[in-house]
Amino acid sequence: MKKALKIIAGIVIGIVALALLLVLTLPIWLGPVVKPIANASVPKFTKTTFNLGHLSLNPYTGRFELGDLTLGNPEGYSEPQALAVSNIVVDVAMTTVCDKYVHVEEVTIDGVFVSIVKGGENNVDNIDQIQYNIAGGKDKYEANKAKAKAEKKARKDEPEEEPAEDSGEGKKVVIDKLTLKDISVKYGLITIPIPSITLTDLGKESDGMSLEDLGTAIWEAILNAAMAVGDGAKALGGLLMSGAGAVGDGASKAVDVVSDGASKTVDAVSDGAGKAVDAVSDGAGKAVDAISDGAGKAVDAVKSLFK
Repeated sequence: MKKALKIIAGIVIGIVALALLLVLTLPIWLGPVVKPIANASVPKFTKTTFNLGHLSLNPYTGRFELGDLTLGNPEGYSEPQALAVSNIVVDVAMTTVCDKYVHVEEVTIDGVFVSIVKGGENNVDNIDQIQYNIAGGKDKYEANKAKAKAEKKARKDEPEEEPAEDSGEGKKVVIDKLTLKDISVKYGLITIPIPSITLTDLGKESDGMSLEDLGTAIWEAILNAAMAVGDGAKALGGLLMSGAGAVGDGASKAVDVVSDGASKTVDAVSDGAGKAVDAVSDGAGKAVDAISDGAGKAVDAVKSLFK
């Protein structure tokens, strides 16, 4: 699950970095060219389907838009898509490009789907397999990963250098509002929705934040939202268990009441039936005595007549 959440956080940071890079460095006419190049080039590396439905950028207004992006899974996976993004909008205040930080007025990411499923010949998860494909195999991927880790450690040990001012890569940013909504993660057979996230005034108190720090803030927000879903599920489970216990207890008491009532009813019926039988027996005895007495008197009358 954490892997999927990291992917979502990575998407957000990647999009912000891409938007800054494109808006700050590319001429306006290059925007429409990016889409067909991406659609033709990406599948050659990922070995999957890929489609970028819409991309536009305007360095004059600082607006970057991307939509209907889908990345398929490699062959041998039950889930057709590894990633889907419905719509992304980034608005950059172009008057701040030469300032100590770039002012991003708003970032909106709407409709993100990520799947983590196992499959393929080696039963590895789809994201790993896509990364293997891009690197040219698992061995090359592991080697590149180890190299990147070593380079990162070396950079930490070296004195800090001033960031380049001609691109968005080394720039610090301030984001007035960042919104993520309609996010879902498919983990195996289960699809988990993540609550909408809104972050405001990112980097404002510290005169800007690096993309690395921004990534940390977004990762923590996504993780907290996912944990809230988990806590809610636990609370709901506890509530259901308590409710089941209450129902069971109520049912038990109801059975006791019904059983007690039924027992008393049976006793009453039995008592009434006994009394009724006694009454019938007593009445039948008296009726037999009366019939016998009447029959005797009738016989006496007949005898008297014949005499």
